[in-house]
Amino acid sequence: MEETQQVAPVIAPDVPAFGPKRWRGWPIFGITVFGVAVLYLAQIIVSAILFIFTYFPYARAHPGTPTDVNTISKLVFTAPALFATVVPGEALMAFLAIVLVAGAVGATRANLGFARPPKAVDLLIGILAGLALVLVSFIVGELQEKVFGPHPQASVEIIKSHHGLASFAFDFVGVALAAGVCEEIMFRGVVFAALVQRMPLWWAAALSGLIFAAAHADYWSIAALWAVGMGLCFLYYRSRTLWANMIAHTTFNAVTLVFVYFLPQLAK
Repeated sequence: MEETQQVAPVIAPDVPAFGPKRWRGWPIFGITVFGVAVLYLAQIIVSAILFIFTYFPYARAHPGTPTDVNTISKLVFTAPALFATVVPGEALMAFLAIVLVAGAVGATRANLGFARPPKAVDLLIGILAGLALVLVSFIVGELQEKVFGPHPQASVEIIKSHHGLASFAFDFVGVALAAGVCEEIMFRGVVFAALVQRMPLWWAAALSGLIFAAAHADYWSIAALWAVGMGLCFLYYRSRTLWANMIAHTTFNAVTLVFVYFLPQLAK
């Protein structure tokens, strides 16, 4: 009796990697851990250099002046310095994600969410989704504050010390644009895509959203970022393109930045 050979289904090279064929799990796990580690290592190295060349001259010029962590952070992390801290790590994380996933599991550009050029509809959907996520984040933050009380975020307090259009431009490119683009490649293009191959959509969105929130290393903002991360997962799954996600993430970050600069009473 002739046997029928089973052929494993494959991920089509011209669509996002949501198909039945699974990327190998351990390479994706390793790429995620390595990418986030590189992100923080780059930030630590740049921060240390900035600290050496900023704080020590200040301490010599102001002997005996007491300084706390918040004061030192605001002194060291000016807008250009924050830009120099954020952008290299974010860019390196995204670059490694693209290169290593392509090499380890054969992912194509389309599998990572770039099957087509961006369109005007991506801009519209991204902006609307980003504004919706701002509202979601605000609601979650308000509920959390009512239960646990206020707890200012260190990053927000640093950016509140920045003033002027030049500083805003540095912060927009670093905090809003670079993070919005690069984090979508890693956390939606790689992490969420790998998880949704293995489990139902809701579980994949919840788990990858939690990973996204935890990677920010700010326990106070985990709940809000978890909700935002889940929303970005659903957007990617629905739109089948990372262009809309990048715009939504950048919009979310940009609106938060506008609050910090021009409506600081609303920024927390």
